[in-house]
Amino acid sequence: LLKAVASRPRRATGQKRVLVLGRLRPSWRTFAPITVAALLAVISIGLLINNLKWRRHYENLAAQYQELKTNSALAREVMDMINDPTAVRMTLVSVQKAAQPQVKTVYKPEKGHILVLANNLAPIPDDKVYELWLLPAAGGSPMPAGTFRIDSKGNAMMMHAMESEGIEARAFAITIEPAGGSKSPTSPIMMATAA
Repeated sequence: LLKAVASRPRRATGQKRVLVLGRLRPSWRTFAPITVAALLAVISIGLLINNLKWRRHYENLAAQYQELKTNSALAREVMDMINDPTAVRMTLVSVQKAAQPQVKTVYKPEKGHILVLANNLAPIPDDKVYELWLLPAAGGSPMPAGTFRIDSKGNAMMMHAMESEGIEARAFAITIEPAGGSKSPTSPIMMATAA
């Protein structure tokens, strides 16, 4: 036994002993889980992008539907007011000149809705608007009843809902006000009529 041990070749000085623990796995087994995880991540991102795209499409359709619904309701209200024999109709004419510019109002006190149809009004600066005023039958200060701008031919249409319903009108008047309108008239009345 001693001879067998003595006959074994000796390790060179400085040579390191290498220990091998278990087996090394082939490279495809090492990268397979990583590849599957990356593939799943790409698919998930694709599904998320597709989901966001469809959600935006749905939101756009919902907004278009709401706009059509609002426009349809406004058109019905305009037609109802024009055809309603109980609505109060007034025509405003120029106070200082011959009655060429014209503003017609259709007012439903029980709803507080006013329809304005304007024709041949004079152009005004961009920082100004025409403002309609309701003069209450019970007296008191003029009440703001909406602002509007005219087109290149001096025409306009406006639908306005008063803050309060059931106000009887003695008359309507128009002034020129700063853009955004005023709480009370800041310029002389340029058009008016009595009920």
